[in-house]
Amino acid sequence: MEEEYEMQRSWAQDEDKLTFIVLDRGLPDTPGTGSHGGGMAGDVNLFFTLDEEEGGRQAAEIEVMVAEQGSRGKGIAKEALRALMAYASRELGVKRFVAKVHEVNEPSRKLFEGLGFEEFKRVACFGEVHYHLLTEKATSWLPRLQEGLKLDKYE
Repeated sequence: MEEEYEMQRSWAQDEDKLTFIVLDRGLPDTPGTGSHGGGMAGDVNLFFTLDEEEGGRQAAEIEVMVAEQGSRGKGIAKEALRALMAYASRELGVKRFVAKVHEVNEPSRKLFEGLGFEEFKRVACFGEVHYHLLTEKATSWLPRLQEGLKLDKYE
C-alpha cells in the first residue's frame, strides 16, 4: 500500500507530466472519492518530454484513454482533450500538442483528426502515426474554452 501511495505522489509531483481524470456523468461516483458528478472512466495526459527541436516546454505529447467500455463513443475523450489543451495552452504556455497513435486505432486517429491535428510523421517500427496541432490553428474553439476555464482546488 505504501508503495502505491509513493507512486501516486510521484505522479502528482512530476513536473514533466500532467494528468486529468476523465469522468463519465452516466456512471455513479467512484466509491470513496466523494461526489464529483460521475465515475472515473479514464484519463488524459500531457508529457513535457519533447526536445528543443520539437518545441521544448512549449510543446507536449498528449494522450487520452477511456478504459470503461460503456463510456466510449460518448464524446468524453474529445471533451477531456479539449479541456486539457485549453488549460495547458492558457496556464502553461503550450503552443504545440503532439499525439502518437497506433496506426490501426481508427477511433483515436479520427478523434485527433477531428480536433484539427495533422499527421506529420509515421514510425513504421512502432506502427505509429504522429499528429500535431499548433494552438494558432485551433482558433475556432480553443480561445472560447480558454476564456471559460474556471480553476479551483481539488480536495
